[in-house]
Amino acid sequence: MTVASPCGRGPGGDRPSDMRRFLRAGAADPLQVAAILPSGAALANPMTREIDLGLAPVLGLALGTGVFTRALLDRGIRTEELTLVELHTDLRSRFPGVRVAQGDASRSDVRALFRRRKPAGW
Repeated sequence: MTVASPCGRGPGGDRPSDMRRFLRAGAADPLQVAAILPSGAALANPMTREIDLGLAPVLGLALGTGVFTRALLDRGIRTEELTLVELHTDLRSRFPGVRVAQGDASRSDVRALFRRRKPAGW
């Protein structure tokens, strides 16, 4: 399994809606958002470039507004091979078929996410 998580957040979101999502999450729980701006494709694309498609499934931890999720899917990760853990999220509706567990990634038992379902390739 590959784990994808942004090490930091870069400047700007990809769309105005990304900025709105980011600001809404920050206003709802300012101590949980550890960035001053949402990440954009300029950061997400190079960070996901090295993910080996043969190592799926991929677990995304705290990927934020969806720009990293989009980059992973654009790289060729199939939706059924991608599981996300995100605290503030509307990613379920934005990425149908991607498994989304809402919660604090630092406190989640990620093994429990896979107990009921054996991901492809495992």
